[in-house]
Amino acid sequence: MLFDNGHYSKFYGDQTRWWYGVVQEVASDPLELGRARVRIVGIHGPDIEDSSLPWASVVLPTTGGGVSGVGTTPWLQPTARVFGIFLDGRNSQNPIVIGALPAVEGTANNAAGGSAGVYGDYNQTRGITSNTNFSGSDPEARAVVEKVFRPLTADEFRVLIALTAAEASGDQLEQAWVAGVIINRSRKRNATIQQTANAPSQFHAVTGPVKDTVNFRNGPSESRAKSIYGSITNYLEQVPHDVYYFDSNNVAAYGRVGGAAKYNSVARDRIRAGGNLKVIGKSRFWPGVKY
Repeated sequence: MLFDNGHYSKFYGDQTRWWYGVVQEVASDPLELGRARVRIVGIHGPDIEDSSLPWASVVLPTTGGGVSGVGTTPWLQPTARVFGIFLDGRNSQNPIVIGALPAVEGTANNAAGGSAGVYGDYNQTRGITSNTNFSGSDPEARAVVEKVFRPLTADEFRVLIALTAAEASGDQLEQAWVAGVIINRSRKRNATIQQTANAPSQFHAVTGPVKDTVNFRNGPSESRAKSIYGSITNYLEQVPHDVYYFDSNNVAAYGRVGGAAKYNSVARDRIRAGGNLKVIGKSRFWPGVKY
């Protein structure tokens, strides 16, 4: 029956609504049907928890049988870009996934011309890269640190450089911002660099205690240390004093601590706390969040 009291049925095609979104969760489908929780562009903003997103059924090919116990299970993964329709038209409560779109991890999600409110757009953008190759010296870097903070003991400076090497990529602007976060935290708590390094829950959510990582214990190579000296010398003074938090800009890095759900929850919590996302190199920085 196509008409109901003079109006189109909610399942009739003239009211079909297409949507585009990002898969947030697949593993906990209580019915084990391969459904996915999808954050849909223009509908589900950052204030909506992943657990409150609707379950979207996934279209299977006709070779799948279409009945229980026959065929294959959908294999969508968190952060997948998907599109589909709402079976209930304008009510928009019953989404169904028709297909997935190819995406390059680590790039901005522009398939729909931008999509505010989807964490896939807040994160995993290319952000800013410095594309520089400065090489500095120990005395030059120390002088800049003293200018923006205070004189450091030899051991404090060694720990600052080792922490920066362990937590930042080779991008020099990112290195300077990581060093700036370490200094900002030490300044805020009137602590030494060592005390900041030893405090619980520091730095990346994915690495655990920095002091326990191999990269920190081994320290940087001579060439890496010179790169960090150059980063500090040329960029440290640009780092705001109100940035105390950073984390990885790569969803895959969160595999051991909750995957995409953790990746998204970190962003959601930082934004709710007043943070302004700034992606530099391979890290997300959050100026404005109180420490």
